[in-house]
Amino acid sequence: MTKEEIARKNKEYRYAHKRERSEYLQANKAEIAIVAHRYYQTHKAQYTEYRRTHKEDRARQNKEYRQSPKGKEARAAYIQTHKEELDNYYKEYRQTHKKEIAKYDKEYNRTHREELRRKGKEYYQTPKALEVRTEYNQTHKEEIAKRHKTYSETHKEELQRYRKEYSQTHKEELIKRRRFQYLKHKERLQLERVVLRRKILTHYGNGKLACVECGFDDIRALSLDHIGGNGATHRRELGGTDIYDWVEANNYPKGLQTLCMNCQWVKRVTNKEVVGGG
Repeated sequence: MTKEEIARKNKEYRYAHKRERSEYLQANKAEIAIVAHRYYQTHKAQYTEYRRTHKEDRARQNKEYRQSPKGKEARAAYIQTHKEELDNYYKEYRQTHKKEIAKYDKEYNRTHREELRRKGKEYYQTPKALEVRTEYNQTHKEEIAKRHKTYSETHKEELQRYRKEYSQTHKEELIKRRRFQYLKHKERLQLERVVLRRKILTHYGNGKLACVECGFDDIRALSLDHIGGNGATHRRELGGTDIYDWVEANNYPKGLQTLCMNCQWVKRVTNKEVVGGG
């Protein structure tokens, strides 16, 4: 009988008596461990030589087993039953091998950059990642705001350059995104605009939501007026920024007042201002 035939018969026998073998191993675990340890001590050189000469084969076999359904199931079961023991081991290992871990992580990140980015992007879009981000943002609001503020202050020029380049190379995408966000939050945004407009017009109406000249109080006909004129020039300087957003962002500057449309036209005619320049 050849070696291959013997190996095949042994494999078939082990498979046929798998249950009896498992029960025997469980019942005689301590005794088998002692015998195995003694055998290993007396055959240590042969084991060492075998590991050295079959390193690649053993690595391949271990990898295949870990990726197989049986290997994954066994690993998951082991982790569940030895969770505390594994946590303590990993914690101790990280404390005693900080430099080795940092070196390995740095090298791994360098050689697997694209793969890590792809996996990170895929995970970022999962419901679990969204839940984790939402919870973290809720519990770390002040810390996140402080970190963003510090970064914005220390990278001001870099951020401005990046935003300018991004807006030029992603024009269509940004238009679609803004349009989608507007339609999605249309009612809320419109309500916010109304609230902001009422707030600003009340401030420049000397505490009343009314024209400072005639007292007219219908908000539909009220607007901001530049006391010194040149309103059109100022609006052109603002570009696409809304005048009410600018007022709030600049802490309610002087030089503005609340007027109704009739009083605005009277002021323009009286002061000979350019039409549309109030």
